[in-house]
Amino acid sequence: MTFTCPRRTGRQNNDASALSIHIHTCLQSTGGAAIAAKTLGQTLIKKNFAITFSHELTDNAALPGATENRINPEQIGLTSPGAMLHLHSSHNWTGCLSSIRANRLTALTFHDCRPLTGGCVYPCDCPGWLEACQNCQRGFQDSFHQQQNLRKLLNSVTPLLITPSRWLGRMVSRVFPENTPLIIPNGVNAPLCGLSKKEARAKLALPPKAAIVMFSAQGGERAVYKAGDHWRSILGGISASRPDVLGLFIGGEGTAREENLLIWPHLTSELMSTFMKAADVLVYPSLADNHPLLILEAMRHGLPVAASLVGGIGEQIEDRKTGLLTPTGHWMKLVEATLALLNSSDLSRDLALRAKHLADKHFTAERMAEEHIKAYVRLAAGRKRD
Repeated sequence: MTFTCPRRTGRQNNDASALSIHIHTCLQSTGGAAIAAKTLGQTLIKKNFAITFSHELTDNAALPGATENRINPEQIGLTSPGAMLHLHSSHNWTGCLSSIRANRLTALTFHDCRPLTGGCVYPCDCPGWLEACQNCQRGFQDSFHQQQNLRKLLNSVTPLLITPSRWLGRMVSRVFPENTPLIIPNGVNAPLCGLSKKEARAKLALPPKAAIVMFSAQGGERAVYKAGDHWRSILGGISASRPDVLGLFIGGEGTAREENLLIWPHLTSELMSTFMKAADVLVYPSLADNHPLLILEAMRHGLPVAASLVGGIGEQIEDRKTGLLTPTGHWMKLVEATLALLNSSDLSRDLALRAKHLADKHFTAERMAEEHIKAYVRLAAGRKRD
């Protein structure tokens, strides 16, 4: 999809008035990378920057009035000549980077580990990502050569490297010690739903007195890295102590009702906002993560979070100050943390209020855009434009 806006007139304090940015993602509008990229781009448009978008895979969720611009990864280097490229995701990083000339102004945001590995999104406890991905135990074909080609291409293109979390920044620095990444945390828009919890539940026809716990991930119960296959057992553990609990599983392929469980597919931002207002706890049992938007959205909605301490989540939530964190894969501890929030309105309220204050200050789309503007200016100043 392509969005355009008038060029800025007059000199701006950030010296970015002459810049135009082309933002590229793999998916059109679903998944964390695409949502973060679109949020960034739309915030920059509001600031009168010239922004264009492209994607590789259409998911039928184009914004009203948008012009489709679906391209193959191998064509990205030919897109929007003269504009700075900002790459967020690709299903073929090798093809994408191969198409970019060495002097093209390019930024690359690591939303996951794929540009560092021979194929996997997150290596978890596998040391292969650092040891050249030989004899891949996960079955990625030609992982060694894939990884080596990626590293050569990144050294050739020399993009400005960006990542939302210090956790992933440390991984990037181990591979590219001469190209230290900028850490720009993700940001999300203010809540769309202005309803109270009672009003949100009435709008969604949810039980007014139920203890509602929310699980969400793209792919729903099939989301491996989000421990989707463990959602039911975690909900069962919660239900054993709180028979009044209602689980919301969001992000799967269909809609269903099973006893104390409601299953929903991927939701629009407005409907997701309403569900967050209606819920009592966001349960986030991730096995691997970078800087998930869902947690930031919950924080801005005032929805308390019980989550796994993995990846960059500890940079979003501080245990017992802005949420409850548990060791990765310790599902009973996550059950206990969720029950603690459900059983103590004081604890739940205090953690949620502190989390909201933090998110409203540090994890906004506005702050994310301003930090990117500084990054773009730095990139433009450091190298001659193509």
